[in-house]
Amino acid sequence: MIAIAVHALLPSPGAEVDVSSFDSFLATNLGFPVVASFYFILLYLHVLIVVSIYGKYSEMEKRKIGLRFGFAYGIIYLVAMQEVVLSGSPFEQYGIDFILYQFFMGLGDAIPVVLVYILVAHFFLEKKANSVKRKIVELSRSQIVLRVAVIAGLIVIERILGYYVGYIDSDIQSYPVPVICWTILIGVTFGFVYILLRPIYVRQDGRVALFQLVVCSLGINWIWFNSFMGLIMKGLMGQMILRSGIDIFLIYIGMRVCETYHK
Repeated sequence: MIAIAVHALLPSPGAEVDVSSFDSFLATNLGFPVVASFYFILLYLHVLIVVSIYGKYSEMEKRKIGLRFGFAYGIIYLVAMQEVVLSGSPFEQYGIDFILYQFFMGLGDAIPVVLVYILVAHFFLEKKANSVKRKIVELSRSQIVLRVAVIAGLIVIERILGYYVGYIDSDIQSYPVPVICWTILIGVTFGFVYILLRPIYVRQDGRVALFQLVVCSLGINWIWFNSFMGLIMKGLMGQMILRSGIDIFLIYIGMRVCETYHK
């Protein structure tokens, strides 16, 4: 309800999307509002599950858990919506109108996810007793830089390869510089988000619950977020799952190596 209300209240500069162009089976038979509502329900249901299951094992304060989760996913949504793909948008050319339109679309997802994570953490997590708190060992600057660089590098290489092989739709032929800049930005964003969420998943023995962090928390949400276009556009679901799944697989492998050999 928060997400739908925020999208309705935020400005939509430049143009309006023609929902009649959404030709998937679900959009055609159920209608765009029903499909969009179903998408938001599952997206934020995942928020509830992640906080309820993994947040309670963290020794971090519940307020910090909610803020870290909220800002991590909110940043991803904001940056992801700037992907330079004009199909599915109301614009025929890339420019400031496209950037502003996508910014407000991303903000419509980011604001609710921050609010929902804070609320869920507050009401569903117990207050940690002082007796069980322990200091989480922070990464050094070199460790942080390495992890961000590894994630960004893997994402950039994989995405650019996908653009030219063809399993990722992009406008790189028409707008090579914006596409490459966005690809670098989304790679760095994933690196930053990993660093932001990592302390929540540090176990008592100092190891990171990597599968729970990268796959169960970040991965499922990222795949479902990308799947929205597959829900409303015919023939896109396979590509959306494939490309976001490869993103998560590479992040997991890269961080498995870093957490094992660069402690």
